[in-house]
Amino acid sequence: MTPELTMITIVVAVGGTADTRLHRMDPEYQQIVEIAQNPRAIAEISARLGLPVRVTRILIGDLIADGYLSISSRQSRHAADDKNEAAELLRAIRDGLLKL
Repeated sequence: MTPELTMITIVVAVGGTADTRLHRMDPEYQQIVEIAQNPRAIAEISARLGLPVRVTRILIGDLIADGYLSISSRQSRHAADDKNEAAELLRAIRDGLLKL
């Protein structure tokens, strides 16, 4: 399952993905992998390609599903931290309500 991709989602090429299958893909896929050798936001990749963000998100989703790209670990850590903070907040609210 591909995670939700937004304009600010940071993606990066997975090391060792320059195989022959990539060379047989459409040029846009090849360009995305090339651009994403360094972590890039989807909006930046879209602008560099001159494609609408919606189209770029679909192409990037395909590349993530095929193992050519991944979401930046930095962004994944922030998402995990946000989930932990939200869970802690919900526990604090629950505990407060139980005291009433």
